[in-house]
Amino acid sequence: MSEEEKKIEEENKEVETTPESVSDEAMSNIKDSSTWIDALLVVVYLIVISYSIFLLWIIAFAQFIFKLITKKPNKNLGDLTNVFQKFINQIIDFVTFETEERPYPFNSLNNSEDD
Repeated sequence: MSEEEKKIEEENKEVETTPESVSDEAMSNIKDSSTWIDALLVVVYLIVISYSIFLLWIIAFAQFIFKLITKKPNKNLGDLTNVFQKFINQIIDFVTFETEERPYPFNSLNNSEDD
């Protein structure tokens, strides 16, 4: 048997065993309960983020009213906006799998990289 035939035979053996190991690994990942909990949390946080747009409209309208009346935005609403922004950023990072760290209330809002 030539060297080339031996290499081809070895590659065929690797190809034959690889799908089984991938299949076993995939099945263990599918059966892992933390994966399904994360999937459920992604759905819940996507629902939260869709409703948060309504809250953003309320904050923006209230800030406009304060700006209209007092010529400056409300400081307390500005602070709320900062917290709201951190929360939304945490959700986006979690649902896009940029991080495995779960958003508030599972972790603090102050655990941001940019703080």
